[in-house]
Amino acid sequence: MQQLRSAIKKIRGREGLIKDEYWPSGEGPQDYQEINEEMETVFDKVASFLRPYLYEKHGFDELLEIYESDRLRYDVFSEVGRIRIEESPKLRKEKIKFFEKILQKNMEKRPSSYSTKN
Repeated sequence: MQQLRSAIKKIRGREGLIKDEYWPSGEGPQDYQEINEEMETVFDKVASFLRPYLYEKHGFDELLEIYESDRLRYDVFSEVGRIRIEESPKLRKEKIKFFEKILQKNMEKRPSSYSTKN
């Protein structure tokens, strides 16, 4: 991971970015995007391994149950949360509607496995 971070830092310097300045996801030079994708893959693997342990350790029983039993629902909720924090208001609204449609379609297929009232 340190090698990947170092490569990202070199690219940012080469492109004239200042400290704490980054490209939005999917933007920037091709080599930056490739390394960034590799970093995200590594992070996702580590997070997938640690997430159940951390949820259990800190008493997030409901999240743990959703994570283990209904990954689509968990992923949709996680992505909507990320969008609410990171995206511009216009994109946020469009993307959230998109994910609501996905979740709604799956709720219609398996209504007993979903509950939005908790």
